[in-house]
Amino acid sequence: MNGDLGTRDLIEELERLGVQMWADAGRLRFRAPRGVMTPERLAVVKEHKQRLLDHLGGGAVALRTDPAARHEPFPLTDVQAAYLLGRGEAFAYGGTSCHAYFELAFEELDHERLERAWQTLVRRHDMLRAEVHPDGHQRVRPDVPDYRIRVHEGDPERVRAELSHKRYEPSEWPLFDLRVTRTPGRDLLHVSIDLLTADYTSVQLLLAELDQLYSGGGELAPLEVTFRDVVLAERAAREGPAHEADRAWWLERVDTLPGAPELPLADRAEQSPPRFTRHHARLGGPAWTALRAHAAARDLTPASALLAAFADVVGSWSRRPAFTLNLTLLNRPPVHPQVGALVGDFTSVTLLAVDPDPGADLAGRAAALQRRLWTDLDHRGFTGVEVMRELARRRGAEAALMPVVFTSTVGLAGDGEGALTGAGELVTGVSQTPQVWLDCQVMEYRGGLLVNWDVRDGVFPDGLVEDMFAAFTTLLDGLAA
Repeated sequence: MNGDLGTRDLIEELERLGVQMWADAGRLRFRAPRGVMTPERLAVVKEHKQRLLDHLGGGAVALRTDPAARHEPFPLTDVQAAYLLGRGEAFAYGGTSCHAYFELAFEELDHERLERAWQTLVRRHDMLRAEVHPDGHQRVRPDVPDYRIRVHEGDPERVRAELSHKRYEPSEWPLFDLRVTRTPGRDLLHVSIDLLTADYTSVQLLLAELDQLYSGGGELAPLEVTFRDVVLAERAAREGPAHEADRAWWLERVDTLPGAPELPLADRAEQSPPRFTRHHARLGGPAWTALRAHAAARDLTPASALLAAFADVVGSWSRRPAFTLNLTLLNRPPVHPQVGALVGDFTSVTLLAVDPDPGADLAGRAAALQRRLWTDLDHRGFTGVEVMRELARRRGAEAALMPVVFTSTVGLAGDGEGALTGAGELVTGVSQTPQVWLDCQVMEYRGGLLVNWDVRDGVFPDGLVEDMFAAFTTLLDGLAA
């Protein structure tokens, strides 16, 4: 095992086994389930200690917990700032918040027990008490009133229509809304949340903890670190030489980055307010297991295989074969063992250039794309938002629009059997993001793979997205077979 590829493989293997690793002032720290770190694995970790430290940041992000300042204002992340600006009408394809909505079905819900469990989470997670102010800062309120979950009877459509595209005032608590609809044979839990305060993995975490509290599965360990601590640590790290080196690397590449995919566009006015429609499919357990095995046999991660399939389909409809995709990254900086237990918007983005070799097969194109992504991620200290700002400065705002997005939570902690919904069954959902036309989301769920495309209405000609989505799901079925 050598080089960056071996280091990544080692980290991914350990993460699959439940091992959390982080750098602490030049020392390598880890937390692992009992029995996982065998003498053989410890020897491998010791052998690769320095490369692991380099990959994890070598302590460049130095976290300092600051409980006394917990409720003081702190800056927005780059992505939060972009979300906040994109809510306005001044930018093309703005006018919407970054928002997620979904429904979970249960045989029966005890309303009071559910309400108490959610109130416990609001007290536990600072960002469920957060307010985001238009001047570019956020603050966690020390106390908020007990949140009440309203109950409706009968047809859930009215609640669905109200919450599926709800826009919150960012500076006013709460930035979420939970309802219950009682229907014949089952109860529906409606969840609406502004993604300024919680990313996709945070939402999964909240649902898992809600299920644990509701079902009496035991108390949750106290949190010793806050989202504010992490944001300030990362901001301080950007003053160092590593960020400057990453900035120089990206600025050399900016002029060679291709534009967004040139997909056919509809010749009609946008909807106001904007609406998004979800196209969804599921790959069953055996097919998903087979696809992962085929990917591993070609030294591809499952996420890389899915990304390559998406890029292939987009390329089939793009006027130019070379284009740039906008990748949502949901990884959290390994600066504290509890970072994975925090709610917050840890989202970052990276711009991935797709320039396929016409002579290569899909596996070859996937391998090249994976290598490009991993090289880019070695320079992620200069974020995709910063790259887009530089693109706007050099080429204009239109050239900086990167509206075709790929979002994967495959392989991240918290995925897998029941983690997304606990005892509930996912019924429906939709998300929207400013300046985004199409967001392909892939996630593991109950042994299989969920595939969602959330698409802004009115952008593409009638039937185009349906054809593209059918091509994507057909390709995944083929790869599994």
